This record gives sequence, C-alpha cells and structure tokens, in this order.
Amino acid sequence: MVLFHDDRDWTTADQEFQRAIALAPGLAPSHRWYAIYVAAMGRVSEATKEAQRAEELDPLSITAHDGAAVVAASAGQYDRCIDEGRKIIELDPNDLRAYGNMAVGHLQKRMYQEALQDAEKGLAISHGNPFFLSIAAHIYGLLGNMEQANSLVEEMRAATGQKSPVSPSMLFATAFVGMVKQKEAMEALERGDRVHDADLVGLNSTPWVEPLRSDPRFQDLLRRMNFPR
Repeated sequence: MVLFHDDRDWTTADQEFQRAIALAPGLAPSHRWYAIYVAAMGRVSEATKEAQRAEELDPLSITAHDGAAVVAASAGQYDRCIDEGRKIIELDPNDLRAYGNMAVGHLQKRMYQEALQDAEKGLAISHGNPFFLSIAAHIYGLLGNMEQANSLVEEMRAATGQKSPVSPSMLFATAFVGMVKQKEAMEALERGDRVHDADLVGLNSTPWVEPLRSDPRFQDLLRRMNFPR
C-alpha cells in the first residue's frame, strides 16, 4: 500500500487502500488502516464507519480497537478514545497502545494528571518509549514545569539517538507545542517534511498541534504536503 508517497499522491494512496479492501473485504486490518488513512485526510464520518467495520470483523483485535481510538481522537471523540484504550487493557494490560490512546484522550480533555499517569505507565512498560516522553513533556510544559519538560526532551534526544530535534519530527513537535515553543515545533516539522517523515501523514488531524494552525508556516507546510481540501 502507498501510505506516504514521495509526491504526496493521496489519490493513488486512496486507490491502493480501496483495492486492498476489495481483494479481502473480510480482513479487519484492511479496514483499520483505511480508517486511519481517511481520518488523516479529514473524512471523519467515513473513517468512523471503517473503524467500526474492523471491530465488527474482529472484536478481540487489539489493532482494531487501536484504529478506532485513533479515529475517535481525530474526530474529537475523546471519551471514546479512552474507552477503546480500556478495551485494549482488557485484552492485554501491557499493550502500549492502550496507554497511548488513553493519554491522548485525557490530554485533550485537559485531564492532565490522568494523562500523566497514562504516559508514566507507558514509560514503565516500555522503559522509555519516545512517544510517551513526548506526551509527558507536552503536559509538563502545559503545567508550567519547564525544568521537567526540558529534562524529558533531553531523554527523547538520547532515546532517538539525536543530538538535536531532527527526527522523529512529530514527537519533538508534540513536546515543543506543550512547552509553548512554537518556533522549535515548526523547525521540527519542517525537518520532518524534508525527509518525508511518515508520521507527518497525520499532521492535519492531530489535535494537540492546534496551537500551530494559525502560523503561516504551518499552513504552508500543509499546502506543500498536498492534503485534500
């Protein structure tokens, strides 16, 4: 499948996803991936339908619940995002996707202590996963604890083998947005764009980058990425 084509050919990507579903309509992962893709393209209603189909086909699938949580976050349905995380915990209490989805849901509901607990649980299980470091740094930044936020950014750099916030760009941007470091956040995203960081596929539907939307550089980045209007 074409997930992040070099020339941002989203039409071809869409056709490839639909082709996969046509070849195996009863395969839950095909619907799950298409749900995440169309959510990133802003087609929330269609994404929700595809995510629900994936769960219907395989109700005990952690990946299906994870896909539903990602779509729910894109749609602003944060309670459902948290609920899907809890469903994953019922299936596997050590699956990182559960705590990632719950952290995102709690963060967007401004339930910062709960979001920190989710992030800390993810960090404990993963022994320092950069995603949870970025979420925790974001939250500490929002809470005004810049010392702790900066410390976590340094841990991110060490964990990703970077001396500077080059990649993974979305993780550093996530941290910097919470720390109200808009310049650094945009620099991270620009670097990610130059290397075609696949995580930028979800840029237009990632709720916590909302503070960047008024920045002309952010809008220019979206235009260059050729997202469908």
